[in-house]
Amino acid sequence: MAKKKIKYIISELNIGGAEMILADLAEGVNRDYDVEVIYFTGDAPLLERYTSRKIPVKKFNMTGRFSYKTYRTLIKYLREEKPEIVHTHLYRADIYGVFAAKKAGVPVVISTKHNTDDFRKAGSLWIYFDRKSMKKCSKVIAVSNATRDFFQKYEKADTEK
Repeated sequence: MAKKKIKYIISELNIGGAEMILADLAEGVNRDYDVEVIYFTGDAPLLERYTSRKIPVKKFNMTGRFSYKTYRTLIKYLREEKPEIVHTHLYRADIYGVFAAKKAGVPVVISTKHNTDDFRKAGSLWIYFDRKSMKKCSKVIAVSNATRDFFQKYEKADTEK
């Protein structure tokens, strides 16, 4: 029987809180799952940690704040790979990853919210898309009660998710 596939999508692989949580999560997943990490930008100082543990990593190169080409390439890749789960981390990955996963027909899409960023209070096009992406998720995970409360207040996150 083939292993179920989980694709973790994160904006970058720098050394930070969200990135370290994802590294721990990817390493700790039951080996009945086929895990891969996808990222978009940066030099990826955490890449060695993944490769030393034989966790595949794929970069979908993104320049600038918006890349329709990256989005289309990600949709195509997810359609080919047919993962059962896509789990996103950080706002750029949340937006691109969630919308691409839904377009590709991925059955379970999860987003982890790591930060209470002040820029989210003011509203912007990114916040609009982030709100829309949360509505498409199967579940949304907040790393703390404060993060949960923040997203419920400023981005109108669904308390049931």
